[in-house]
Formats: sequence, C-alpha cells, structure tokens
Amino acid sequence: MTSHLVFVACILAAGYSAAALGQINKCLTREGRTVYQEAPCAVDDKASAIKKPGAGTASAAQASGSATRKPEEDRAVSNLVVMVSVERDCKALTGRYASMEEMIKGCVGPSMSSGLHKDNEPRNDPDYDYRLSARVDGFELSIAPRKAGLSGYFTDGKSLFENSSGAATSQSKRLGPLPF
Repeated sequence: MTSHLVFVACILAAGYSAAALGQINKCLTREGRTVYQEAPCAVDDKASAIKKPGAGTASAAQASGSATRKPEEDRAVSNLVVMVSVERDCKALTGRYASMEEMIKGCVGPSMSSGLHKDNEPRNDPDYDYRLSARVDGFELSIAPRKAGLSGYFTDGKSLFENSSGAATSQSKRLGPLPF
C-alpha cells in the first residue's frame, strides 16, 4: 500500500514538473506584492500562470524554436516574459513604464507592489545583456547574447523577435505576439 502511494506521488510530481516547464508563475503575496517566477508560488500566495512563448502546442513550439532552444536561451525567454509582466504591472500601478532599476527595486502602487524575483534579476545572467528602454507610451527590451552560438531576443511589449546569430531587433524574425 505504501509503495502504491509513493508511485502515485511520483507520477503527480512528474506531471506537475512537466507542466511547470512551460509557464511562469505569478504570485500575489499576503503583503500585496506581485512576484513572477518559474518556481511554484509559496503555499500562502495567490497563484496564476503565464505561458512561455512556444510552450504548449507542438506547432507553437516549432514556430518559436523552443523545441531546439538551449537552456540559456530558454532562461532568457523566461526572463523576457517575467520582465514584460512586471512592466505591465508597473504601468498599471504607477501610470508609467519602469526603468530597469525600478523593476529590480519594485514598482509600488497605492495598494500593492510588483518587481522582479531575485532569480530573474538580469544582472545575474552570465549569458545575456539586458537593455530596457521605457517611454511614456511603451517600452522595448533587448536581450543580447554575450557569447557566440546563442540567439538574441527583442520585444516591443507586444511581439517577440529572435535573431539566431546575435542581438535581435524589431527587424529580426518575428516569433509572434506575446502569449499574454
């Protein structure tokens, strides 16, 4: 009987892990702070999920190249999704888009705050250089590889672009709209 329960727990954990690979978790803490992260939310947090570009259907994965994406590239795309989500929250909280430093520190509104989780801190990524340009009417985020062999990514907050041989721009291959 005990081995049966262990087997069921392992199957459930494996299914959960596989499902979590294609998403970013949005966690609302008891203190009112919104945090985006790949790890599951804390037990006391209110949780929802955002699908990573290319996650889900086979055709979406093929279109975005996620089926062949290197772990460093997948991490960069995850960071891009997290940063776009925080930018949107900052705009809703403060009425404007945030600079990189504001996102790292956290945007604070009247009843809640939103910021980057320490795991998504762009200064900690040894493989990519993150550049954010925030304006009143929008923002652009460029994630350029620091070494050869990695794809670069760019977003204008609406679409995702990729350059398989270096830094990406809005003129690079468009992978499609952001999935949220």
